[in-house]
Amino acid sequence: MATGGGPALVIGADIRSRQLNFEDLRTVFLYGDGAGAVVLTPGEGDEGVHHSILVSDGSGGGGGVHSRRRVARAVDDRRLADHRGSITMPDGHRVAEAARKGFRHLVDRLAAETRVPIGDIGFFCMHQPNLFLLRQVLDDLGIPEEKSWINFPRYANTTSASVPIALAEAAAAGRLVPGSWLCLAAAGAGFAGAIHLIRWGTP
Repeated sequence: MATGGGPALVIGADIRSRQLNFEDLRTVFLYGDGAGAVVLTPGEGDEGVHHSILVSDGSGGGGGVHSRRRVARAVDDRRLADHRGSITMPDGHRVAEAARKGFRHLVDRLAAETRVPIGDIGFFCMHQPNLFLLRQVLDDLGIPEEKSWINFPRYANTTSASVPIALAEAAAAGRLVPGSWLCLAAAGAGFAGAIHLIRWGTP
């Protein structure tokens, strides 16, 4: 956009059902299939993306997709049938705590780098890892639920699609005020995370 290019389509889509063992009741309820997209166009005046932070820390690696040899492999029909390519959560508490700390770190860093106080941000559109964790994060940051959008009970964790889906629903519900600050944030196991500060424009 900054170099004068045309509109850009940004898509997040995942089919997690292909990697679920439906006999693993500890994990299967956490994930859903979904797709979402946004169209980016050059903004006018102060509206648009003001600041972005992307982080990746491999020290939190391990877990996630079960493999007997701990090497990356393609997921084919045979591996799906015997659940060797299925998502597992052997240490869910560790993963959740890493994500919780990651969200806090990202928001604190965004506030420090932009000098925009957390309280001045009108809406937080967050990745939906699970309902309990999401509410913990909002509580940690002192963000009331009415300043966010929670759809985990309907769709579960749609991973890369969760932020654009929540953003689309919040916009359709009239929860995003033109001219206000909007924060998009995602954090997950690994550890990886991203956060963006946006001045929401007029539709």
